[in-house]
Amino acid sequence: MQDNYTTKAKHLTIDSRRLIERWKKEGKSNREIASLLGKAPQTIHTEIKRGTVRKCLGKGRFKEVYSADYAQQSYENNRKHSVKRSSVTKELKEKILHYHNQKFSLDKKQASTNFKPAGQSIEQRPEAINLRLENGHYEIDTVLLTRAKNYCLLVLTDRLLVLTNRKSRHQIIRLIPNKSAEVVNQALKLILKQHKILSITADNGTEFNRLSNVFSEEHIYYAHPYASWERGTNENHNRLIRRWLPKGTKKMTPKEVAFIEKWINNYPKKCLNYKSPREDFWMANLNLKFSVRNKSRN
Repeated sequence: MQDNYTTKAKHLTIDSRRLIERWKKEGKSNREIASLLGKAPQTIHTEIKRGTVRKCLGKGRFKEVYSADYAQQSYENNRKHSVKRSSVTKELKEKILHYHNQKFSLDKKQASTNFKPAGQSIEQRPEAINLRLENGHYEIDTVLLTRAKNYCLLVLTDRLLVLTNRKSRHQIIRLIPNKSAEVVNQALKLILKQHKILSITADNGTEFNRLSNVFSEEHIYYAHPYASWERGTNENHNRLIRRWLPKGTKKMTPKEVAFIEKWINNYPKKCLNYKSPREDFWMANLNLKFSVRNKSRN
């Protein structure tokens, strides 16, 4: 079988048709012509059938021959009618343009008017947090399992840069019934009893608009609307969660969530010199204890 055919939808040109006309006069078969042009034999067969005309030899005698000019003219006529005319009305065009301008407006998007955060903007976040110089600063997010109003995950990611300039990625994951503000606050209360959290950076989701009820609003920072990169640590770790819980997961237990949390916290990372977040987090707390002890002795 011919293995050097031209790519699909590569149409014949007038030059190719003139070659076909010459080779047909020389008595070459359709298959030989197809091999010479790098086309499928069926393509050449269809082309010759379309470009065949009756040539008068005189005294009522006719002969069917292939004409390159006639074939090219037939091809161009067929191409004119091959594209269906657009039936878009003026009214429909205006609607499409209106939707496009709304969807892809160059103006900066604003947060919902219903969202009134009791906290500070991320622009007011101290440099110690931005540079990851202190332990205990977390980013918070929710990970939906399905579109239905059922269980989702509450995720907190540590923003620590330890004394050896390695970034800790300690994760706290909890399974909650839904993503309402009340449920998020209840879960956060339990987490605060188990972990030391100095600050929280959240997005503009309505589930986080009451964090000040359980946490000091002086240490709550909200990212800008539609700026997920400002919580990049959180977003990147959500991808690790999706390895175990792809979208559409319907069944999940707290035990399975605890396993995923342990797996992520023990996952070696290049940015930590191939240490796990758990090791780095533990070393940071250990170094902090020794530094406090040395200061007290001095």
